[in-house]
Amino acid sequence: MLVRRFETNRYSVPFAYAKSALTLKADDNFVYIYDKDRLITKHKRFCGRHTLIEDLNHYKGLLESRPNAIYFRQRNALIALGEVARLIYLC
Repeated sequence: MLVRRFETNRYSVPFAYAKSALTLKADDNFVYIYDKDRLITKHKRFCGRHTLIEDLNHYKGLLESRPNAIYFRQRNALIALGEVARLIYLC
């Protein structure tokens, strides 16, 4: 997964860092994600709950390294729509 959790929300990171141990820091306005001392991304802090905050640029290069990645991302998005969508997908 390409995200890090903070206060019930999930924030995307560049795909190359998906399995890395990262440091997350936040202030009132932004969430900053570091690899050691290097800032790799920042997001505007989201005040809601249980939301995915993503930067689509974080997926650049992923398709070349994992050709099936887009298929599984679209499949998961479809299934997340609910039971009817899942049943349609399985047909």
